[in-house]
Amino acid sequence: MLYNKYNLYKIYINLLIPFHSSDKVAKKMSIDDNCGDKLAANWKRVAELRKSGAGKYKVIGIDKFDGEDWVHAEYDSAEEALKTARELTRDAMSSASDASIATVYYAYAPSGKYLGGDTWHNQ
Repeated sequence: MLYNKYNLYKIYINLLIPFHSSDKVAKKMSIDDNCGDKLAANWKRVAELRKSGAGKYKVIGIDKFDGEDWVHAEYDSAEEALKTARELTRDAMSSASDASIATVYYAYAPSGKYLGGDTWHNQ
């Protein structure tokens, strides 16, 4: 078996949390079992956060340092939402100590479809 970072991480976690007791039956759980429900619930929450029932375009902020996310604002046009998301991302990246932890903003259509907002190399 080839070991990559993911396999080694799973082994490490399984050593830290070897057994989970449920209904008085101990069973071995993997990292996927321990995180799967929370991850699926978060994906569902974010998918709903991106959609707008009012037909508005949303700008969502994501703090890449602590993982927090929020709806920054809603707009009537895709152009306005996209322009705002790009400006906010550009400003946040210029003030962050490192681009990998900068807050980013993304624009979404009322259906939840990603429109953009990333600022890459002076775009």
